Amino acid sequence: MALLQAHSGHANIIPYIFRTKGHAMPATLPNERIDLRTSPEIKELIVRAASTAGVSVSAFLLGAAQERAKQILTENESITLTSRDWRAFVKALDNTEKPRPKLAAAMKRHRNWQQSKP
Repeated sequence: MALLQAHSGHANIIPYIFRTKGHAMPATLPNERIDLRTSPEIKELIVRAASTAGVSVSAFLLGAAQERAKQILTENESITLTSRDWRAFVKALDNTEKPRPKLAAAMKRHRNWQQSKP
Protein backbone atom coordinates (compact mmCIF):
# COMPACT_ATOMS: atom_id res chain seq x y z
CA MET A 1 0.00 0.00 0.00
CA ALA A 2 1.22 3.54 -0.66
CA LEU A 3 0.44 6.89 0.84
CA LEU A 4 0.26 10.08 -1.21
CA GLN A 5 1.93 12.94 0.60
CA ALA A 6 2.02 16.58 -0.54
CA HIS A 7 4.56 19.04 0.82
CA SER A 8 6.50 22.13 -0.28
CA GLY A 9 4.74 22.29 -3.61
CA HIS A 10 5.60 18.65 -4.31
CA ALA A 11 3.78 15.41 -3.73
CA ASN A 12 5.34 12.09 -2.82
CA ILE A 13 3.80 8.66 -3.07
CA ILE A 14 5.44 6.71 -0.29
CA PRO A 15 4.99 3.20 1.06
CA TYR A 16 2.68 3.20 4.07
CA ILE A 17 3.98 1.38 7.14
CA PHE A 18 1.67 0.78 10.07
CA ARG A 19 3.23 2.36 13.13
CA THR A 20 2.37 2.54 16.78
CA LYS A 21 4.05 4.91 19.23
CA GLY A 22 6.59 5.82 16.54
CA HIS A 23 7.84 2.28 15.90
CA ALA A 24 7.06 -0.08 13.06
CA MET A 25 5.15 -3.13 14.23
CA PRO A 26 7.09 -6.35 13.58
CA ALA A 27 5.10 -8.99 11.71
CA THR A 28 6.61 -11.77 13.83
CA LEU A 29 9.12 -12.19 16.59
CA PRO A 30 12.70 -12.08 15.33
CA ASN A 31 14.06 -15.55 14.61
CA GLU A 32 16.23 -15.01 11.52
CA ARG A 33 20.01 -14.64 11.60
CA ILE A 34 22.34 -12.54 9.50
CA ASP A 35 26.01 -13.49 9.69
CA LEU A 36 28.76 -11.25 8.39
CA ARG A 37 32.50 -10.87 8.53
CA THR A 38 34.41 -7.62 8.83
CA SER A 39 37.84 -6.25 9.57
CA PRO A 40 38.93 -5.66 13.17
CA GLU A 41 38.94 -1.88 12.53
CA ILE A 42 35.33 -1.79 11.30
CA LYS A 43 34.23 -4.07 14.13
CA GLU A 44 35.85 -1.78 16.71
CA LEU A 45 34.19 1.25 15.10
CA ILE A 46 30.76 -0.43 15.25
CA VAL A 47 31.28 -1.64 18.83
CA ARG A 48 32.28 1.89 19.94
CA ALA A 49 29.29 3.46 18.16
CA ALA A 50 26.86 0.90 19.63
CA SER A 51 28.31 1.44 23.10
CA THR A 52 28.03 5.21 22.71
CA ALA A 53 24.40 4.82 21.59
CA GLY A 54 23.75 2.53 24.58
CA VAL A 55 22.58 -0.44 22.51
CA SER A 56 23.93 -3.85 21.65
CA VAL A 57 25.98 -4.34 18.51
CA SER A 58 23.15 -6.43 17.04
CA ALA A 59 20.56 -3.74 17.76
CA PHE A 60 22.88 -1.05 16.35
CA LEU A 61 23.56 -2.96 13.13
CA LEU A 62 19.94 -3.96 12.66
CA GLY A 63 18.70 -0.41 13.28
CA ALA A 64 21.23 1.12 10.90
CA ALA A 65 20.53 -1.46 8.20
CA GLN A 66 16.76 -1.07 8.60
CA GLU A 67 16.90 2.72 8.31
CA ARG A 68 19.15 2.54 5.24
CA ALA A 69 16.92 -0.10 3.64
CA LYS A 70 13.84 2.11 4.19
CA GLN A 71 15.69 5.11 2.73
CA ILE A 72 16.74 3.20 -0.39
CA LEU A 73 13.27 1.73 -0.93
CA THR A 74 11.54 5.08 -0.37
CA GLU A 75 13.86 6.73 -2.90
CA ASN A 76 13.17 4.01 -5.44
CA GLU A 77 9.47 3.43 -4.75
CA SER A 78 8.27 7.03 -4.47
CA ILE A 79 7.23 9.56 -7.05
CA THR A 80 7.81 13.28 -6.58
CA LEU A 81 5.49 15.61 -8.46
CA THR A 82 5.85 19.31 -9.16
CA SER A 83 2.96 21.59 -8.18
CA ARG A 84 1.77 21.59 -11.79
CA ASP A 85 1.94 17.80 -12.03
CA TRP A 86 0.17 17.45 -8.67
CA ARG A 87 -2.72 19.65 -9.88
CA ALA A 88 -2.97 17.60 -13.09
CA PHE A 89 -2.99 14.38 -11.07
CA VAL A 90 -5.76 15.62 -8.75
CA LYS A 91 -7.75 16.96 -11.71
CA ALA A 92 -7.51 13.56 -13.41
CA LEU A 93 -8.76 11.85 -10.23
CA ASP A 94 -11.65 14.29 -9.93
CA ASN A 95 -12.63 14.05 -13.61
CA THR A 96 -15.76 11.93 -13.36
CA GLU A 97 -17.66 13.54 -16.25
CA LYS A 98 -16.87 10.74 -18.70
CA PRO A 99 -19.28 7.80 -18.42
CA ARG A 100 -17.58 4.54 -17.53
CA PRO A 101 -20.08 1.79 -18.40
CA LYS A 102 -17.68 -1.12 -17.75
CA LEU A 103 -16.88 0.24 -14.28
CA ALA A 104 -20.58 0.79 -13.53
CA ALA A 105 -21.37 -2.76 -14.66
CA ALA A 106 -18.57 -4.19 -12.52
CA MET A 107 -19.82 -2.24 -9.48
CA LYS A 108 -23.37 -3.54 -10.09
CA ARG A 109 -22.11 -7.14 -10.35
CA HIS A 110 -20.16 -6.68 -7.12
CA ARG A 111 -23.22 -5.27 -5.29
CA ASN A 112 -25.37 -8.16 -6.53
CA TRP A 113 -22.70 -10.67 -5.50
CA GLN A 114 -22.44 -9.07 -2.02
CA GLN A 115 -26.24 -9.18 -1.60
CA SER A 116 -26.44 -12.84 -2.69
CA LYS A 117 -23.94 -14.01 -0.06
CA PRO A 118 -25.59 -15.93 2.81
